[in-house]
Amino acid sequence: MNSTQLNLELPHSISAADAKLMLAVKLFETGKATLGQSAKLSGYSKQAFIDFLAIQNIPIVNYSPDDLRSELGPCRNEQAWDVFFKLEQNSPEANRRTGSP
Repeated sequence: MNSTQLNLELPHSISAADAKLMLAVKLFETGKATLGQSAKLSGYSKQAFIDFLAIQNIPIVNYSPDDLRSELGPCRNEQAWDVFFKLEQNSPEANRRTGSP
């Protein structure tokens, strides 16, 4: 893997570990780095990084409802799909995407 070294002068209130973690999260969130690359950059294990993302309400997979249906195939219980998509539509992330409160 090619890498680039970056030297930053941080405010005293931000530790190098915090800066690495926030950079890793943003790179993962924007699709610029994989989960493994982001975990390594942050200094966390993959599982610890996943746990941190969960606490921050950042999904580790980003499927649209149509992509998820296609990926999982037909569901025998359409009511389960309806519940899932209703929950997804009311999630804080969905609200941020649509501008809803």
